[in-house]
Amino acid sequence: MNLLTHHGLHNIDDERWNLYGQFTSILSWKLPFQAQYTNLDGSTNSLSPNFEQSFTGSFTLFFGLKLWRGGELYFVPEVIAERPLSKLHGIGGAIQNFELQKGGTETPQVYVARAYLRQTHGLGGERLTKSSDPMQLATVVDSRRLVLTIGNFSILDVFDRNSVTGDPRQTFFNEAFMTYSSWDFPSNARGYSWGGTAELYWDDWALRIGRITPPKNPNQLAVDFRFWK
Repeated sequence: MNLLTHHGLHNIDDERWNLYGQFTSILSWKLPFQAQYTNLDGSTNSLSPNFEQSFTGSFTLFFGLKLWRGGELYFVPEVIAERPLSKLHGIGGAIQNFELQKGGTETPQVYVARAYLRQTHGLGGERLTKSSDPMQLATVVDSRRLVLTIGNFSILDVFDRNSVTGDPRQTFFNEAFMTYSSWDFPSNARGYSWGGTAELYWDDWALRIGRITPPKNPNQLAVDFRFWK
C-alpha cells in the first residue's frame, strides 16, 4: 500500500480500500525413540517412535473496503496445508504448532476465514488516527464511538487483543491456541466464529459485548447457528 501511495495510486492516510497478505511455513522434526506401549490394545493415537517431519503452510489475503461513512467490509480468504506428527489430531496433534488445529490436509484447502461488516458511529471526543493495517482501513475516528461488527471473524479481533500472544503468524510462537484456551471451544476448529459484537469506546475505556455462535461439537468446523438458544 505504501508503494501504491508513493506512485500516486492510493491514499494510505484516508483509505477507501486496502489489501494485505501473509504466508507462513512452519516445519518440525522428531527424532526416533524407543517406546514399549505404542498403539497398545488397538489404539491409533500413539506418537510414532520413528523419525518424522511435520509442517504447516498458510496463505492469507486481507481485503478491506469502505462502503459508506463509518461502514467497512472485510473479506479474508485463507489457504492451509498441514501434516501433523503421526497423523494425530486435536490438542495431541497441535501442541507443538497450533496452526495444525485448523483441520487441513497435505493438499492445500481454501476457505473463508473472515467476512464481516463493521459500522462505526462517532460520539465526539478527541480525533484519533487509525493506520493502514490488515483488517483496518486508515481513517480518523472519534475517541468516543460505538463500533458494531457482524459476520464471521475471530473472537480475538474484538476481545482480549494484545501484542504479545494470539495469532502465531504475528506474535510469539508458543503453545497457546490461536484463540487462547478460553476461546477454543466457543470457536470452530480453525479459530473463527459467526456472531455480532458491540464496542463502546470512551476515551481510554472500552466496553464490549457479543453474541457468538459455537460449533456443533467442540473443536469441529460445523457451526450451530441457533444463536437464540
